[in-house]
Amino acid sequence: MAVRLAAVILLGLFLLQAIQPALQQISSLLSLSGIEGDYADILLRALGTAFLTQFAADACQDAGEGALKNQVELIGRVAILLLALPLFGQVASIAAGLLGK
Repeated sequence: MAVRLAAVILLGLFLLQAIQPALQQISSLLSLSGIEGDYADILLRALGTAFLTQFAADACQDAGEGALKNQVELIGRVAILLLALPLFGQVASIAAGLLGK
């Protein structure tokens, strides 16, 4: 168990180093597109939450805990929804402005 945990941590650290250039590229593309920094931050946080949720759910599945896997996935979905709430408010504000209300 300890060896598996150490291997997962090492692989995670390696992945973080490998993905850093990709995150920098995404950040530069978002800045070129004119998307505000807050929206890009929400997007990256939601993406990170999705990855972590999938990792945790897969770990639960591997441990034979199907019910816990379902709960982890539900919590991940709710977390992403909570992260996106400011975007929903902004969309509602834009829609109200277009409708003249």
